[in-house]
Amino acid sequence: MQPALPTNISPMIAVVTIRFTTESFQGGDLANLQGGTVSKVEGGVKSTWSSTISRPMMLALTGSPMNLDVLVIAPHPDDAELGMGGAILNMLSQGKRVGVLDLTTGEPTPHGSPEIRAAETAAATKVLGLSWRENLGLVNRSLEATLDARKKLASVIRQTTPRWLFAPYWTDAHPDHVAATQLVDAARFWAKLSKTDMPGKRHHPERIYNYYCVHLKMHAQPAFVLDISDVWEQKLESIACYQSQFVTGRESMSPTFLEQLEIEAGYWGKSIGVRYGEPFHSREPIGMTNFQSLV
Repeated sequence: MQPALPTNISPMIAVVTIRFTTESFQGGDLANLQGGTVSKVEGGVKSTWSSTISRPMMLALTGSPMNLDVLVIAPHPDDAELGMGGAILNMLSQGKRVGVLDLTTGEPTPHGSPEIRAAETAAATKVLGLSWRENLGLVNRSLEATLDARKKLASVIRQTTPRWLFAPYWTDAHPDHVAATQLVDAARFWAKLSKTDMPGKRHHPERIYNYYCVHLKMHAQPAFVLDISDVWEQKLESIACYQSQFVTGRESMSPTFLEQLEIEAGYWGKSIGVRYGEPFHSREPIGMTNFQSLV
């Protein structure tokens, strides 16, 4: 049986939900949506949302942004879960402060809508246990590494000060994925600039690691493979939240898309002698202090 989208997640308007803070969704309708902010959810769960009705908002961090150890940058909601959901769960279990920044809403898609995709993203965020997830509000299907987009992303990096960035692997058939990686490379450099009107302080993340969420039928040799055997089921649950992307409208044939993901994770796990694995790459050398974590 395939995991299903949790029923206690209320659909939201995707162009509204560009901020996930420390509170999780526990059902009920969004209140006080008047084109400004949502400050209350039924059941006493409080959150803050930037909002608009007709188009995606550009991200504007307010107050004191959360300082992150790791910032995962995804072209669309679901890419972080697909490419490194296991790593996110692993790092969170070690006490690292992990955030996900989706660059676009991911819509339109054949079986999705802004409301459906937002609800699915909220559900997946809850499954992963993330306390920080935001959306940069760039345009799906037209993602480009423009100067304006670079400034927006660099501003987020300066305000969240992550030690590590994670971006998609740079070779892909999906133009949005290729553009996202180019954008991350450029924004990392810009984040350290002085004499600029970008918010926050100068900051230069130590490393960019690349996760595999590739639309090409290829298995590029990774720099390392992470053992995710103990969190595989939870990763799969987070991916299955995106029913509109991976279940709805797909032919009921074996293996299903979710079953194919398990086969792929098993392939990478076998390469390092474990059950399930996630591959990663890096253009820069990977430093080590000891060999204790090698498998």
